[in-house]
Amino acid sequence: MQIKHRLTGAVLYTHDGDTLDGANLRYADLGSAILSDANLSSAILSGADLSDANLSSANLRDADLSGANLRDANLSSANLRGAILSGADLRYADLSSADLRGANLRGAILSGADLCDANLRYADLRGANLGSAILSDANLRSADLSGADLCGADLCGAILSGANLRYADLRGANLRDADLSDADLHRANLSGADLSGADLSSADLRGANLRDADLSGADLHRANLCGADLSDANLSDANLSSATLPTGEEWERYTRDVVIALLTAGGVSLASSVAVWECPSWSNCPLSVAFNTSGLDGIPILLQPRAKQFLQFFDAKLIPCPIVKEQ
Repeated sequence: MQIKHRLTGAVLYTHDGDTLDGANLRYADLGSAILSDANLSSAILSGADLSDANLSSANLRDADLSGANLRDANLSSANLRGAILSGADLRYADLSSADLRGANLRGAILSGADLCDANLRYADLRGANLGSAILSDANLRSADLSGADLCGADLCGAILSGANLRYADLRGANLRDADLSDADLHRANLSGADLSGADLSSADLRGANLRDADLSGADLHRANLCGADLSDANLSDANLSSATLPTGEEWERYTRDVVIALLTAGGVSLASSVAVWECPSWSNCPLSVAFNTSGLDGIPILLQPRAKQFLQFFDAKLIPCPIVKEQ
């Protein structure tokens, strides 16, 4: 069997037999090779140069591609299930619709790669570089992405349910309509990320950075946001039912107890504060009335963090108007 150059047709490698399954091609120079539909299952390709190679629909199941150069390679619809790709260079590679279930991609470089519709279920992506990668509609269920760089990545509609994203860098990532239910996002950096319409139900977001994130329409039911930074985040139409807030209490306790305590802390009756619940501006909003002030500076300094929290939820129209009990 001959492996030819994709552009020149020159023979790059000759192998005895009709297939390459189990072949030892360690450190082979196969740049721009034509290997589409080839059977390379369990082949040893560690350290090989496969840059710009055509491996579309190739069978690379359980192959060893650790440290291989696959930059700009075409791996669309390839079978890479259980393959070892740790430390591989996959920059700008086409992995669309590829089967990467259970693959080892630890420390791999996938920046700018196209993984649209790829199946990465249970894949090991610890410490991988996926900056600006395209992962729209990809299946990353239960994948390990702890410490991974996903800065600016497109994960629109991706399935990340049960995924490990602890300490992952998701700054500016597109996670619109993504499924992050039960995901571990402990200490993840999601500043400026688009999470609009995302499913974050039961997600662990403890200590996560969500500053300037768009969480409009996101489902945060039973999510744990304890210690998370929600500064300037857009929470309009978000679902916070049974969620644990950054301040430690559940949403229902916050709306039932904390809101009322805050609105009566200035000595004004609850009835007076809620009388302006549908306020158009700060000048006659509930906090303005509750503390008889025209700005946050007029609120006692120890209560200002709670006041800012109230304003964020209030402006997002998430807090139900407290019921004033008749005396």
